[in-house]
Amino acid sequence: MIIDTSSKKHKYQDEEVIDSLLLKEKGELKDLILEFLREQSSTLPKLEDISAYTSENPEKIKQELDLLVEEGKAVHFSSIYLDNSYYKELGENLKRILTGFHKHQPYKRGMKKEELRSRINPLFKGKEYNSFLETFKDQGIEFSDTVRFSDHETSLTKEQLQLKTSVLKRLETLGFTDLPSLSNFAESQDEKDILEGELGNLVIALSDEKITHLNTYKKAKEIVKELVQESGRFILADFRTATGSSRKISTFFLDYMDSQGFTKRIEDYRILL
Repeated sequence: MIIDTSSKKHKYQDEEVIDSLLLKEKGELKDLILEFLREQSSTLPKLEDISAYTSENPEKIKQELDLLVEEGKAVHFSSIYLDNSYYKELGENLKRILTGFHKHQPYKRGMKKEELRSRINPLFKGKEYNSFLETFKDQGIEFSDTVRFSDHETSLTKEQLQLKTSVLKRLETLGFTDLPSLSNFAESQDEKDILEGELGNLVIALSDEKITHLNTYKKAKEIVKELVQESGRFILADFRTATGSSRKISTFFLDYMDSQGFTKRIEDYRILL
């Protein structure tokens, strides 16, 4: 009889491995699942991963997982199941990293979401990562393009406040004529710090490279609403004409709206959600 289908080689007389194999041979299903979560939570396992490990029906696995979640031994968000201890460890790391970030860079609104992801667990995918962050909202953490403690207030000198007003006005003046990258648009390190500090607030990152002012993005959304009111849907060319922008710039705006759940692309046209 094959007890462990894993191809991984183990050390001779490794007690942890022996205990694991014995558990797999005669243990209860819930114990097997919990053991798997304790060992594999860092890989962000899903239902199908646990089912493959135990060789049990997914429906039966789901029932046992629901019990573990109810007992506080496991955590479920999106399609991921984690051992509760590992989930708490992730949460502690998240808060520790944000605390250090706010302390050393008080002028920035928050930490770039992708930078934080790479330091917590780079295996997180987009929607899974958002669902994970959502679980900490009641603990004072909020996120958009950046992640921050909701009670954090940026601290700027008088000179920095003047510079902030100037650089944001310059960005807003671009309107739909250009979408610069943050690093190329900033004329100094101070400007770069200010722009990064406003990400997710007055500065919207339409992609990893392209930024626009919040007011420009709001105008873009209003234009989309007007286009939809006219015919129920619209195509990229309609938006391009209405904004006087290029096809490339229009694409960045509309793709971002799709990603935010404001619009949905269906073949060549889009609708409001």
